[in-house]
Amino acid sequence: MVARLRAAGFRSSPTLPPLSQEPLTRSVAEFAGAADILAIIGWGVDEEPAVLLTVDALNRSVPNLRLIYPDGFVLIEQPAKSALIVDFDEDDRAAVYLDRLSLGGG
Repeated sequence: MVARLRAAGFRSSPTLPPLSQEPLTRSVAEFAGAADILAIIGWGVDEEPAVLLTVDALNRSVPNLRLIYPDGFVLIEQPAKSALIVDFDEDDRAAVYLDRLSLGGG
């Protein structure tokens, strides 16, 4: 799964999706939906292992996620059916790129 997520990462693609026009808090809340728990993984999976979080804890953490995961992160539904890929622009603190990836599980 890590290889598939890395391949879907924006850094491996020559083109980026359009900038997200909605706040990250809203995007995360929409992705989480009615879930109770999500997994979060930083791009540096060797140094930033996956963590299971309650959706409430994740929602409280959203304002700090750029500090915790400066390059971006991946949120994964539980069970792993889809992922929300979040990439932060290193040159523009306001720029956030989002994409969803079907994992075909569940």
